[in-house]
Amino acid sequence: MPKEYVFCSRIDQYRRSAGPGYMVNTMLNYGYSLLESECLRAVNSVGLELM
Repeated sequence: MPKEYVFCSRIDQYRRSAGPGYMVNTMLNYGYSLLESECLRAVNSVGLELM
């Protein structure tokens, strides 16, 4: 992660700013969605179903 993206705290989703904290939240959200898709793929590959 570039040094200019200093993370001090999470930003309220309703107070969107273009500051570095917002970029960190964006990267975290992207990572979470990748993780979710990998977990769903693993669950599906063994034949389980999510309700």
